[in-house]
Amino acid sequence: MGGQDASLAIESNEAHVIPTPRGSWLSTLTGVDGCRIGWVAATRGLHSDECSVEVFPTFANLLASTATSKVIAVDIPIGLSESAPRPTDLSARRFLGPRASSVFPAPCRASLDGTSYESASAPSFAASGKKLTKQTYAIIAKIREVDLALRTDSAMRQRVVEVHPEVCVAVLNGDQPMANPKKRSAGKQERLALLPTQYQAAFAVARPRWLHKEVATDDILDALVALGTAVRVHSGSARSFPPTPLAHDSVGLPMRILA
Repeated sequence: MGGQDASLAIESNEAHVIPTPRGSWLSTLTGVDGCRIGWVAATRGLHSDECSVEVFPTFANLLASTATSKVIAVDIPIGLSESAPRPTDLSARRFLGPRASSVFPAPCRASLDGTSYESASAPSFAASGKKLTKQTYAIIAKIREVDLALRTDSAMRQRVVEVHPEVCVAVLNGDQPMANPKKRSAGKQERLALLPTQYQAAFAVARPRWLHKEVATDDILDALVALGTAVRVHSGSARSFPPTPLAHDSVGLPMRILA
C-alpha cells in the first residue's frame, strides 16, 4: 500500500492528525449512510466535481468498490466504550441542542455479541444500568459490520472515519441545527438546499433508481452530507467532537465524530 503521510489535520484545541496512505490510486472521497437494503455511498473525485451515488448490500462490498477512496466518512459508531456513554456522543448532543435526540447512544462493545435485543441489552444494563435504545439495536448489525472491517484491516482504520449527518449538516449551516426533522418534507428540502450544485444533481439522478422502502430519501441526503465532511477531512478543515483529548476504545479504534 506504500508509505503514509499526515495530510489530514483535524481542527481542535490540540492538533489531531489522521495519517492516510500515500498513492495516486487514492483518487476519490466517499460519504456513507446505512439503508434498508445495505449501504448508500456518495463518491466524488478528488480533483473533479463529478459525484455519483451507489448502493451496496454489505460494508465489505462497499469497501471493495471504493478502493480508491482516500477518506470514507460513514454514519455509524466506530470506537465503542466499555460502559459509560462515549464522550463523542455527549459532545455532539451538546452541539446539536434541539436536535440532540438524533444522536443515539452507541452500544458498549460487549453488546455486539448479542443475537437478540435482550442479549445485546444485557451487557449495556450491567455496565451502565441502561438498556439499548430500540434505535441503537436497529443498527447494531451495521455497527458490527464496520467494526469487523476495521479490526481486521489496520490500513482501513486510516481511511474510514465516523460522522453523524445531523452534526455535519449543522456545521454546514453555520453551526446552527436544522429547523426541521430530516424525515419531513421541509427538512429534506432545507438539507438539499445546503448541498453544492453537483451534489444536488447527483441526488436528482439517484432518487429514482431505488424504491423509497429500499433507500429512503434521507439516506441519500445523509450520504451526500457525509461526503461533504469527507471533503473537509481531506482538506484539514473538519471539526472533531469532542475536540480534545482524542479517546480510543479497548481495541484501539478512535471514539470521535468528525464534521
